[in-house]
Amino acid sequence: MRTVTIQSAFRYDYPKASAKKALTKLVTQLKKSVAVNISESDHKILLNIIAKAKNHYRQTIPSLTKDLDPIFKAVPKRRERRQHIGLLSYGRKMGKSPLPRAISFIAGLYSLGIPPEFLGFRRTLESLT
Repeated sequence: MRTVTIQSAFRYDYPKASAKKALTKLVTQLKKSVAVNISESDHKILLNIIAKAKNHYRQTIPSLTKDLDPIFKAVPKRRERRQHIGLLSYGRKMGKSPLPRAISFIAGLYSLGIPPEFLGFRRTLESLT
């Protein structure tokens, strides 16, 4: 089994035939791929790193969202969105801090030259032994 995340650009920004061709190629290539086995000890180490990175990331977000909210709001809202209702709904808060939509958040950070993956990265790196 393989899991793939595909950006909504496939639906909105490319001709249907082009998107179908890309998806067909993706399925073909996935069948040829070999899963990487991770040892139990490496798995535990990776889970520890992920937990630290998650905590540092979450500590960073509240102060950013307050200060950068005008930038997030300036990101154009141009895509159709599937409405999340009932069990499929999700909140956009971290603690008591409201969060912008993911696309606005990511686009705003990249507009400032800040890859979101790097939020809290220094503290995570320094915490590793």
